[in-house]
Amino acid sequence: MIMDGEKAVVAVIRELSTLALPQFTGRIFKYVRREKYEGEYIAVNHLPFVYGNEIGEGIVNINVHVPRLTTNEPDTSRLYELWNPIKEHFFVSPTEDSQGVQLDGAYFSFYSHSLPTPDDDGTFYVNIQLKANFNNLK
Repeated sequence: MIMDGEKAVVAVIRELSTLALPQFTGRIFKYVRREKYEGEYIAVNHLPFVYGNEIGEGIVNINVHVPRLTTNEPDTSRLYELWNPIKEHFFVSPTEDSQGVQLDGAYFSFYSHSLPTPDDDGTFYVNIQLKANFNNLK
């Protein structure tokens, strides 16, 4: 089965729901928050997936949202509490003999994260990017 962006998003959402994120009682949304929602949440989407070679790749975005502080600043402590376990789960050290976390035939590994960014819904979010690698020959 060739991995595509839709399958990758579903696989990552399933994996995130198994992680023990500290006191996270929010929701995980596929692509975008579809209704008015207050509180912490995670939205998962993807960038284009490339199929040109034997090994395909793509990027899955995980946006961790936390409400702003009363001072209108980001709650950097809470953001870190939520995004760091995701990074740790998918992180592959250069010294490891691993391709990442295998989900539905593809390997997912931590690629990057952003600074806290304001959103128009009263939250700040950190964007985490996972690189997905998969075999196009199957």
